[in-house]
Amino acid sequence: MKNKTYALVLKTGDAELRALQNLSVDKLNIFPIIEITRGRKSKNDKIGCVSKRIDKIKNIFKGTKICLDLTTSNSLSNEEIDELYSFDNGYQKWLDFLISLNNENIFSSIIPTILANVEDSNFSHNLKLQVEKITENFDSIVYRNSLADDACYEDIELIKNVIEGSAVNFYFIIDCEYIAPGAWKSFAAKAKIRIEKINSIIKKTQFIVTSTSYPNNISEIGNDDEDTFRLNEIDLFTDISNNFKTFFILYGDYGSINPIRNDGIVMSRGWVPRIDVPLQTEIFYKRERKGKREYSTTYTLVAKKVSSDYRFPSHLSSNWGVKQIISCSEGYSPGSNPSFWISVRMNIHIEQQLKRLNSL
Repeated sequence: MKNKTYALVLKTGDAELRALQNLSVDKLNIFPIIEITRGRKSKNDKIGCVSKRIDKIKNIFKGTKICLDLTTSNSLSNEEIDELYSFDNGYQKWLDFLISLNNENIFSSIIPTILANVEDSNFSHNLKLQVEKITENFDSIVYRNSLADDACYEDIELIKNVIEGSAVNFYFIIDCEYIAPGAWKSFAAKAKIRIEKINSIIKKTQFIVTSTSYPNNISEIGNDDEDTFRLNEIDLFTDISNNFKTFFILYGDYGSINPIRNDGIVMSRGWVPRIDVPLQTEIFYKRERKGKREYSTTYTLVAKKVSSDYRFPSHLSSNWGVKQIISCSEGYSPGSNPSFWISVRMNIHIEQQLKRLNSL
């Protein structure tokens, strides 16, 4: 992958898919790391069939390279996803799913993530067998590792025994997940040690570092009415990549969405209308308490505030998210719930990061 490529970790929720469906830029420089989640439950679909999400992913990323993973969140999973996690016969059901999807020739290529089910009493055997089967059918493979999980080195030794000497491309994702303000330096230090150790085990490993500084609750880091915060995922990545001049590391983030979802809690309690505006290295937001007004009216007030801010990226005139804010400021109501405005933020953030990476 090129150094202009943007690795985007995304769950297949409504907000994320809406943001992606409305992108006005070329998706070829996006490398999506897709966590498959269940679809929306309904009267006629009690479990939220995964096929709903997969169909939308096909339409969005047709003709591009994708990485596929499964959600580890119980609230976003269902029986179908649990079945794919089955470790029987080297995760055969996961492999069958991947091969079936690959045979449709929708994507230019699929890079499977290695699953690791710690409940497996025959863990090493099935992990090794899974890697063998994937590398027989795909030319690339991914191991996704949370920075908080130090128990990865034994897995990497097993993987090395399978892929050593082969032509398969091996990607190692260091997933830093959420980084709180002021914590990025310690995260970077730990990530650099991990990169050195993994690279000493499997040479030519292609590293991807992913993280986000967007909080689960904006009040954790910002003022009530308005504030600005820096995208520390960029600082984290810059510090790490500057330490390794001899090989390439790919930048990745969560598209300005926190890995922990609290959508249902927000909707049940009500919310304070807020609009976030991503810039290339920071995000600013403004919000207004609803009071006795309608949500749509309050969002219009907030949209007027953010669009009149001197930092507002009006130069991104073709960007869908920017258009929604301008439209709202003019009295139209494109969306009056947090999910819609998450899509707006993510849509703008993706384009800003693509522009930033392209300018390096």
